[in-house]
Amino acid sequence: MKYIDYLFFLLLAVSISSCREDIIQPDVLLPNKNEPVEFRSYNSYSFLINAENVTQSVLNEFDIELTKSRIFYSLTDYASGYVEIRLYTQDFQNVFYQNLSENSLNSALIDGFRPAAISIKFNNFTGVLKIELNRVF
Repeated sequence: MKYIDYLFFLLLAVSISSCREDIIQPDVLLPNKNEPVEFRSYNSYSFLINAENVTQSVLNEFDIELTKSRIFYSLTDYASGYVEIRLYTQDFQNVFYQNLSENSLNSALIDGFRPAAISIKFNNFTGVLKIELNRVF
């Protein structure tokens, strides 16, 4: 019995001493500066960037199986420049356009069109941009 108590105490001590002290809170999880994070699935797309003085254009194609979707976009910690967001169909028909140059949180319904690509154009942009395209039921 003494052996089991000793083993339990040893495992407890190792567990406590190996805990991380620098725990990152879920709401604070941002990618490294100027390194976008993307996620794609059959019915959603997301893009996140913590940008600093970025000037570039990004064109991402995807195959989302939906004709009714909602695009959510937010700009936080805005400091300078602007960003343009465009959604295109398979034949590059522009079905959504938004120019952001201040902190904002918005969404728009995309109905009757199947998004096939997103264009994101940054011009001397500093801020945190989050875009989500999701299926609407």
